[in-house]
Amino acid sequence: MLLPFGDMFTGALRGREDIFAAPPNYFPGYPQWNVYARVFDKLPMGRWFFDLIVVTTIITAL
Repeated sequence: MLLPFGDMFTGALRGREDIFAAPPNYFPGYPQWNVYARVFDKLPMGRWFFDLIVVTTIITAL
């Protein structure tokens, strides 16, 4: 059940050479950690997390 999530996580860390490697590399040689930093810089993740907490609290209370 958790395998697809692990694949998404390691897939995001793969560089272009790891994505198109044959045979496929499931664990990147040089993880691209800056991908996650760019997501938090370019998208309003803090606002989305706050909205998630508000909606979850309201639904749980109801």
